[in-house]
Amino acid sequence: MPGKASEDIKANQFKQPVIMQHGLCDDSGTWFFNNASMDLSLELVDLGFDVWATNSRGSAYSNRHVKYTVDDDAFWNFTMNEMGRYDVPANVHYVLKTTGFAKVIWIGHSQGTTQWFIANALDINLAQYFKGFVGVGPAMYAGNQNSVLMNTLQLLEVPDILVCYVDSLLYVPGFNEVGTIFIHSFPRFIWNFVQTVVGFDKNLHMDLGMLPMMGENDVGGTSTKNMFHWAQM
Repeated sequence: MPGKASEDIKANQFKQPVIMQHGLCDDSGTWFFNNASMDLSLELVDLGFDVWATNSRGSAYSNRHVKYTVDDDAFWNFTMNEMGRYDVPANVHYVLKTTGFAKVIWIGHSQGTTQWFIANALDINLAQYFKGFVGVGPAMYAGNQNSVLMNTLQLLEVPDILVCYVDSLLYVPGFNEVGTIFIHSFPRFIWNFVQTVVGFDKNLHMDLGMLPMMGENDVGGTSTKNMFHWAQM
């Protein structure tokens, strides 16, 4: 989003670029779910920034390869390590080359910060290209999480089984065809299920009325190998 629709596109080339990277099993749409007064992405546009919303490999919006398709096991042979080693530098250099700026601001959510940490740990020279870093729910270690589902799967050694027989996980770009209706009908049930995945909190932090819209647009996706990596942590 280089700027507002009413602005002169030539003026936008002088705006500081910002990369917004989503978290695990998510996509770039996560930055656009609220109205203009609550969306960080749209507020940044209003403040005069050039906003780039990137998608992690394996999501419904980042599912192409020069050699493989999503039906090939080799396509899903990645974890957050490859996202940090290859994807973060590639996105940063592409944005800087396109905009002509020397530095970019990185805003990451959850795994979007993990990728950034990995990228900088593997390449100490990468730091010179960042003007700033913002971590929303930064994640480096997952040992203190209270996910009922994840702890149960780990106890039953389900991740080991999935790695052997299922290469992709939660890659469901066609989910919105039937999922939205179900979410609209049973929003509280869906939210309770989400909490079994991410951990229960006695406080409700979201508007359940927004769940159908999120279910339709937040298609996400990742590799089973990546989920196994998280389980190891």
